[in-house]
Amino acid sequence: MLRVSVFAVTVLTVPSLSASELNTPFSDIELKGGVSAGVFHSQHRDSGAQNRAALADFLVELVYAEPQVYELGVKVGVGSLSSRTVLGELSNEFGDLNAGLQYGWVTVKPTHALSIELGKLATNVGYEVRPSYANTTIALSGVWSAQPNFYTGVRANYTLKENTAYVEVENYQRDRATHAWGVGWRGRTGEIDYGINYFNAPGDRRLYDFVLTIPADEVVFGLNLNYVRTEPLSKIQDDHGLGIALYVLSRVGDIELPVRVESLRDGNSGIYGLEHGWTLAVTPTLNMGKTGFTRAELTYVSAGDSPRDPLTLKEKPSTNWTVAMQVGTQF
Repeated sequence: MLRVSVFAVTVLTVPSLSASELNTPFSDIELKGGVSAGVFHSQHRDSGAQNRAALADFLVELVYAEPQVYELGVKVGVGSLSSRTVLGELSNEFGDLNAGLQYGWVTVKPTHALSIELGKLATNVGYEVRPSYANTTIALSGVWSAQPNFYTGVRANYTLKENTAYVEVENYQRDRATHAWGVGWRGRTGEIDYGINYFNAPGDRRLYDFVLTIPADEVVFGLNLNYVRTEPLSKIQDDHGLGIALYVLSRVGDIELPVRVESLRDGNSGIYGLEHGWTLAVTPTLNMGKTGFTRAELTYVSAGDSPRDPLTLKEKPSTNWTVAMQVGTQF
């Protein structure tokens, strides 16, 4: 059977805005964001057809100042994010698919090294981010589906040169969990960027996350490793999940060729929605100007057995491929 999802393709021109044009007394205000839309065609076994039209991503981010000691900074992201994962429609509870406030927090700096963020935070966990236009692929990875996204909380960062350690506490509502906390370290050694993160939601999951980015001339290599342990009601249930995503991005002029390969295993924990399998995404991209792009994508998912829908627990097809095309811009 065929399944077709159609996203409205929108051409949008966003002028550059300065603080004076906004008629505001804040001289350090910046406007950032992006918009993307595309066309998707999927085929998998034993599935019905469906058509849908929607804007893929539209986000406006307002940033007020990079605060100095005893100063206040603000970051707010407003828009609509309806991204897809390589495993199918987005059913992640960490984000809001409706238009509105996606994230927003204030930052204060008691010292040059210490900063404190309070509000609806964007997670430090993972290699990819929620807006698809800011990633190298159209579909989010399966590894991403096990990670937190946006949540209300407070985070303390301590920065020394190019290294930052953080600790955070979140208001986390899922199943038996009522709160969560996390710690991590992000740094750079030479040209290599890395991140080590730990996220703990008592009653739900514990997630160990490692991210690595290695540039080499016209090629960039990336890695995202997730080890997850859930807290099932039954002690005989398999509570381990392991996801590994490898990224290779090659560039020639304005043309990029990102490739992502994943290996996923969640046993019976339900973290990824399939007991074990692998995914592939190939996304040739043409960059247009400084901020625009057009890209096509082929994704393929193979499961060792029939995966389960995390909401209905019904079996999904064991193989799935999707062809997509996307146009977008950042500003």
